[in-house]
Amino acid sequence: MKPNMKIFDSMKEIFDFRRFGKYFVADIKGCTANYGLSLLLISLSGVMVYLMNAAIALLTRGHWSSLPEEIRFAVFCMAAIVLVVSMPVKCYGSVTDKRSGSAFILLPASTFEKYLSMLINCIIIIPGLFTAAYLSLDWLLTVLDPALESTTSEVFGKLFSLISEGSRELAELSLDSLQINPFSGIDDTITMIMVFLLGALCFKSGKTVKTILSLIIVGIGVSLVISPIAVHWFSTHFADINLESMNRAEAVELFKGTFRSLTILDTILDLTVLAGLFIVTFLRLKTIKH
Repeated sequence: MKPNMKIFDSMKEIFDFRRFGKYFVADIKGCTANYGLSLLLISLSGVMVYLMNAAIALLTRGHWSSLPEEIRFAVFCMAAIVLVVSMPVKCYGSVTDKRSGSAFILLPASTFEKYLSMLINCIIIIPGLFTAAYLSLDWLLTVLDPALESTTSEVFGKLFSLISEGSRELAELSLDSLQINPFSGIDDTITMIMVFLLGALCFKSGKTVKTILSLIIVGIGVSLVISPIAVHWFSTHFADINLESMNRAEAVELFKGTFRSLTILDTILDLTVLAGLFIVTFLRLKTIKH
């Protein structure tokens, strides 16, 4: 056999489009069976809270009442948290079970194909369906109830704008050039999905509770390490700076520079942690045995 054919065959063992397509369809069906109803209920949470609020208002005050934008934003955030925590366990938690896990290992697909399908479902398809369904239903409510002036996506923008303006007023600084992106938390959301997916693949029971406890322990450990470094950095950075003698323009520039530096550092740390989670999750999936 020619060397090129050997390389092609080796690559085909890792990933084959036709084989991956068949497995991906079967994986979506499995996720639908395990999590479809839960996804539907979570997507309907905004409508359910709206109707409960209206019913309570009718019973207690005798008139229909709409939800404030802040409440709608909070409900969306809580629904998203429930999705992130529950979805990986419901869809792939059975991999650690002896019977289901053995069947999963024997499925005709490579580890990389199973891993890729897992990521596409957990990071793109299921969160995408939730977001589309939730915002569509929220938009429908705004059509039926004129008192609701905007959809949840617009509520996001308004609330982040209010937070940004409030921060500027509190600091008495004009920081119009520092725009807060309401979708900047996407990388954090993906990180949390990967954390709970890894927990679903590692723990055999009490997956969600043990993952949360692990997060707390890791958070405490990281804080013990990072806090002294952060204190040292700030004390060194501001050691030769007399804040009281600064005028407004100098204070603004100092704050902008510090903000940008911390933003870049945070982005680097987030991407590093996310890359580590991707690698560890693949290795865990590859080494699962029953």
